Amino acid sequence: MRAKFTLTLTAAAAAATSILFGLVPGAAAQTTTSSTTTSTTSTTSTSTTLVDLPTSTTTSTTSTTAPPTTTTTTAMPSNACATGAWPAAVVGQTASFRAGAASGVYLWHDRKGWHLRVTHPGSNKVTFSGVVRSNRPIRDHAVKNEKNDKLRGGRDRRSFSFVFRNYGKIDGVDWRSPCASSMWLDLSRDGARMAVADIYLGAQGAHPDANPVYLTRPLTSPTTTSTTSTTTAKQGRKAAERERRRQEQERKRQERERAQAERDARE
Repeated sequence: MRAKFTLTLTAAAAAATSILFGLVPGAAAQTTTSSTTTSTTSTTSTSTTLVDLPTSTTTSTTSTTAPPTTTTTTAMPSNACATGAWPAAVVGQTASFRAGAASGVYLWHDRKGWHLRVTHPGSNKVTFSGVVRSNRPIRDHAVKNEKNDKLRGGRDRRSFSFVFRNYGKIDGVDWRSPCASSMWLDLSRDGARMAVADIYLGAQGAHPDANPVYLTRPLTSPTTTSTTSTTTAKQGRKAAERERRRQEQERKRQERERAQAERDARE
């Protein structure tokens, strides 16, 4: 009985003490728990801050890294002006060309445009004729021609035909076609298509592979630099495919023009 009474007294004393300090039973435990929770929260918050700092630093590093600069070539439309170089074989006046030189056609290109000249040894009459066609408008005028020579421009302004009756001096024609990417010439002498050995190109007097002579130069375009975005692999593949299609269309268009020029020459 004494032990039980003591236990009861002790419990009552604890309750009285709690009431004395304005606490309800279990408040001490709650206070302890709250303190523990607060401590845990504080620890968690501190831990979160420590975790967030490296992440924030990484993000800052990524955002301050400038995107790589990409250079892209803008595809030129089919009617764009060609600025590439003509084949080196046609550049410069033929060194051996002069009045009375080897019979044939002499063709070259320089900064003033295209030049075609004919001559032959002796003073007998040799008739040189031909058709010239460009894939862009051309301007032509006769030089060193005689009264019975003919030069006629095409209605499309992209071609002309000539007939030079040569007596051993020099006949010829100059023309310009600044934006052309192809030039086609069908050349004849005394009514028969000329042999390539009698056609002299450029400063070295090189001979073409065939008659009609077909010359081309690349379409070039300005490059633009973009710093706003990086071209992805998918975008690169699409751009390459568009360029391939454009080149294919240009090739077919040139083939059509060449075929048309050949038909015009036969007429």
